[in-house]
Amino acid sequence: MVFVSEHTRKDFGAPSGTVIPNGVGRAVMEAADLSKASARAALGIGGKEFVFLFAGRQTRNKGYGELLRAMAGLKGRTFLCLATGEAPPAEAAGYRALEAGLPRFRNLGRLDRSDWIQAALASDAFLLPSHIEGMPMVLLEAMAFRLAPIVTAVGGVPEVVGRDEAVFVEAGDADGLARAMGSLLDRPEEASALGKRARRRLEQGFTMETCARRYEAVYADALNPGTT
Repeated sequence: MVFVSEHTRKDFGAPSGTVIPNGVGRAVMEAADLSKASARAALGIGGKEFVFLFAGRQTRNKGYGELLRAMAGLKGRTFLCLATGEAPPAEAAGYRALEAGLPRFRNLGRLDRSDWIQAALASDAFLLPSHIEGMPMVLLEAMAFRLAPIVTAVGGVPEVVGRDEAVFVEAGDADGLARAMGSLLDRPEEASALGKRARRRLEQGFTMETCARRYEAVYADALNPGTT
């Protein structure tokens, strides 16, 4: 059995098994090196404006409500937050009401791949305030774009980044999320450094090439037990 994280293995109650994390493909790695200035110009974002990005299902389990409340606590600060994804009908109305009071917020909705890449290129930091995660592919892709991660220590997230590459907050803590966002606004050079360290961490163990080699080893061992 192969699991995408040690957390997932334990969650399944499996006493053993191989952990092979998700991997980011070469196309995403190359897209992350495209022009940030061009992406910002296309989205009408100023060159020096600090931009946060949320990408995923706009739900309670993803911490979307905490994100909106955190932003309300940052009124008066200069920044922009982009959100991509969709909210389920049962939660959407409440979120849209909160969004209406946030002038520095853009809900871009569900994007195709090229538009998502443009949003990631235009951003400086990535927000993952989830309550539940497995091995979040979106976090890995954000790391490819050198975005400073603000994350919760849920699921397999701590297996991907540590405190050298990310800022950790408690799940469900909107005030803590606001403080973390404010700390990066106060120190944009630290946000840049976090993003670069996150990219190096990705290159060390979460590329598609690394993932493929690990799967090849699993299949080789299954076909020829004891020889690998």
